[in-house]
Amino acid sequence: RSQDGWVDTLPWLRYVETATEIRVSEAITMQMSFGNVDDYHYHQMRYVLSKYYLNGTWMGYEDLTTQFYYCGMAAPNTHRGGGSSMSTSWLRFGHGYNNNFECDLETLMADEPMFYELFLIDEETGDMMPVPVLLRDYRDSGLNFINVNYEDAEESNDVFVRRFMLYDTLSGVSDSSTTNDDGTYIPDVIRYANKITLSVQIQDTSAGKIYPPILELSYKEREVSYWDSDSTMKRDFIFFRAEYSMKVSNYEDVVIAFFSVACVLAGITWTMRVNNWSRRNVRMRAANSHTNMEGRLRGADGLNSGGGRAGPPSMGRQPDDSGYSSFWYLWCVFMILIHCLVIYFFPFIFFLCTYWFVFFKMQDTVYVMLPPSNNFENEDDDYYIIWVLIYLCFFCQSTWIIHLIYGQCTCDVFFIDYERPHGKDRAETPVSVWRTIFAANEWNELQTSRPTSLSFTLFVITMVLVGWKREYLATPQPNMNDFTEGDLNMILRFANTTWWFVVLELFQLGFNWVMIYFGREPKDQLFIDFCTMAKISVLVLDERYHGYYLHCDSPHAHADTDMATLTERLLAEESGHSTARGIPVLGDREEYRDIQCFDIYLTNGWSIWFNSIRSFLEREAREAGPKSTSGGGKDMPAYRAQQRQSRSFLRNSTTLRDRHAHLEVGAMEIINKGLRMFISQGLKNDLFWDVSPPQSLFGALIKTPPPDISASSAYNVLTPDRLHRYTCTGTYAYAGVHFYGIEWDLWLHNALTFAMFDFWFKDTATSVVCTWAIYQILRFFRGYFGTANLANRTLVDSTFLI
Repeated sequence: RSQDGWVDTLPWLRYVETATEIRVSEAITMQMSFGNVDDYHYHQMRYVLSKYYLNGTWMGYEDLTTQFYYCGMAAPNTHRGGGSSMSTSWLRFGHGYNNNFECDLETLMADEPMFYELFLIDEETGDMMPVPVLLRDYRDSGLNFINVNYEDAEESNDVFVRRFMLYDTLSGVSDSSTTNDDGTYIPDVIRYANKITLSVQIQDTSAGKIYPPILELSYKEREVSYWDSDSTMKRDFIFFRAEYSMKVSNYEDVVIAFFSVACVLAGITWTMRVNNWSRRNVRMRAANSHTNMEGRLRGADGLNSGGGRAGPPSMGRQPDDSGYSSFWYLWCVFMILIHCLVIYFFPFIFFLCTYWFVFFKMQDTVYVMLPPSNNFENEDDDYYIIWVLIYLCFFCQSTWIIHLIYGQCTCDVFFIDYERPHGKDRAETPVSVWRTIFAANEWNELQTSRPTSLSFTLFVITMVLVGWKREYLATPQPNMNDFTEGDLNMILRFANTTWWFVVLELFQLGFNWVMIYFGREPKDQLFIDFCTMAKISVLVLDERYHGYYLHCDSPHAHADTDMATLTERLLAEESGHSTARGIPVLGDREEYRDIQCFDIYLTNGWSIWFNSIRSFLEREAREAGPKSTSGGGKDMPAYRAQQRQSRSFLRNSTTLRDRHAHLEVGAMEIINKGLRMFISQGLKNDLFWDVSPPQSLFGALIKTPPPDISASSAYNVLTPDRLHRYTCTGTYAYAGVHFYGIEWDLWLHNALTFAMFDFWFKDTATSVVCTWAIYQILRFFRGYFGTANLANRTLVDSTFLI
């Protein structure tokens, strides 16, 4: 046949061509497809085995079917081993297949081992094309394993052979070997192929044609003498894989190019966000000009000054609020960096995997094949970079979520009561505290609420992927309608599961958006409406000099009224006959008359002023001390709750008695009075505020401060929150201190958590349970510490936060 290496009367054992010439040979001419396209395309691989006894006797040809499942299990465990009943679906072109079956090595003793040569029938010409065999355990003259490659470049010196064996029970026989009952020698050592891989790659120049298939074999040895003492030594698992792929020569370059673009975009976004964070959180030290403010507030509100103390003549040494510590600054900068990386890396990975899923699973003619994989035996695996990026995204997003939860659980929350007393003197007719308690309780419920349900998402994913077997869409075979069980490809698996997370998330958000038009308002809007009817405004500081103000002072004189009057007011609101809800001092500016939610940017002077009031009240509370309670008080629910907290290692830092001491010195009323004066623009200089136009969508997303905010800002700034107008769910910016406002970050963490557990356990049901458990742990800690923080900041005991 004019082929190099052919020698008459001798076995044709080795190739004389180089490894590169063998791998890229275009001798096979038939055109392949994934189905019956026409008479000129073929969709089935037809292999032929040529068999030889070890003495060279040729035993003829036979079609390759299940010969690679050469080892089975003895009864009653035959279902766990190989045999003639195993799947041959991998003979269909493009249908990748993996199987790890159990082998009882003792069953090989009765059969004589054979040598094989493997050929592929070229259906176009009818020729038998030899299949090169790569023995991974082959050693050269220097005893080097040259067929073990750690990089693609090392494949150039591979040595291919033509013949192979599946097991060997003869060469292990020695002079000291014993015989069994029929006189057959029992070998000291048995050698067998424990890893068999048949890989087929399509040609670079023509997607419908293939290079010669490569059969890779790895062998293992077991000493027979150990079988009697250790039964596990005569059993092992045999791994067989059939892989169809394409050598994407520019794949790595394309991935690196897109990866570089993602890094550049992440760097630009990070720079902008760090600059915005610095503008929000760094202030120059302000001069202390707000002395005796506590006494003025106490006197203006008609409160008992507590033993004649009208407030200190000077606040003494004030805390330095001009900036954060170096560690916290660097930590926040680092957190912003990893979050920027995640928000660009995740879409990059997702769309890359989606590309492979769509173009591989939905093709009839051969256009693209999955990249080859070596199970991460070296870093040249085309799946390696995707694997690394998914791990990176998961751990970075987990760290970011923990950072967000810490910030939410340490933010300052204040409820400003605008209710006026029914009499002339607040001391004689005190304002009821129940409206504040109700507002605090609603805020507490909102802390762990989300516009979507993870339980619903995971339930549907379990039903679809497990119940309807749609998880097998990720098997490496080009057929969207084939749900045959098999090993799942990593790229296809990630695209398949993540798309279900995307679809179910968008479905729930879309449902919420539709329900808005049917009168069902989002929870954050309902909270504002409730607080407005209760005349309870909210100031929440998520950063030192930034926060949110919800102006919820209804135009009515009193919120403490009967049901009929309250219903009449609701009807007036519904018909539009009620007056505007906005801040009264902005009433002459039409664009702000109905704005209730604001971003607030504070000066260093405001921070010193407010912290001075709190510090003085803290000292007064400590000096006053908690009053003794009678024995009957021990039957109160709050007392029992406090006793439970005292036995817990996660107890709150502020006790019920501490709160009582703060209330005795009028802390709640004084703070309320000060904040009401601030909102009504009753304070001057750096305690004065002005309003700035709302931000654009992009500015709102990256929290860009208004132009007049800097380290030396002379006055405070309120910016109307218009973020809810840009989102389909109508979420306000203040919801960012709750789970409700970080929905996309939580969704991304849920999707990445599921992907990670899916990689680790390779089981959908286990991944669902673990994802749900991780989220519930985060939710528990957010709720527990959030409730403790709310009780400490607002002086509303956690007994009422149910």
